[in-house]
Amino acid sequence: MASNWWSSSRTFGPGSRNTASLSESAGGGLGRDEKAALKRAEEAERAFRASKGYEPDTFWNRLKRRFCKK
Repeated sequence: MASNWWSSSRTFGPGSRNTASLSESAGGGLGRDEKAALKRAEEAERAFRASKGYEPDTFWNRLKRRFCKK
């Protein structure tokens, strides 16, 4: 039985693609509206965490939590 070119060991499918790089290469990255929405979401999350009394989510706090876990 002859081997077909599409039956190789390579797997292509929805899980093997990096959709973020595809959208950036096709459209040039995030648009102004998407960036503004992400910024508003980050500000809302920061306000929510502050209202609940959680510590600020900063790079150094995340690093400290990661290395101080028991």
